[in-house]
Amino acid sequence: MPPWYNAPFCVSSNAAAPDSVTPPDVYPQDLRADALPSANGDAPSIQVSLTKPETSGAVTGYNIYYTDNPAQPFSEWGQMFLPETGEPQITGIIRNLYPDTTYYMSSTIVNEAGEGPASFLVTADTSAGGNY
Repeated sequence: MPPWYNAPFCVSSNAAAPDSVTPPDVYPQDLRADALPSANGDAPSIQVSLTKPETSGAVTGYNIYYTDNPAQPFSEWGQMFLPETGEPQITGIIRNLYPDTTYYMSSTIVNEAGEGPASFLVTADTSAGGNY
């Protein structure tokens, strides 16, 4: 009998298992940023909203990244997590910002496998209000 006859073997494939999860391959749509009016000397806030795109797999939430200096590394931007709600529109408020400052925001989709690509940048100015 050849020496390999009783040797263990395994069959493998490069294809992913049908139930394997990969990070999202799309970014949130229609990211908006609206500066909110401050009242009674409160620090300015910005309301952000986005539209959930079609994506495979279960989404756990959305990261909103923000900064007043878009030249700094993305890893140093502020971050806010918005959990998945099941609604097509997701909204959150970034609080305690500096007055008279332009903020830059981007968003990503998060699932159990990781984070997807970042959206295009939008801006909001805490001195004027409005969306950009």
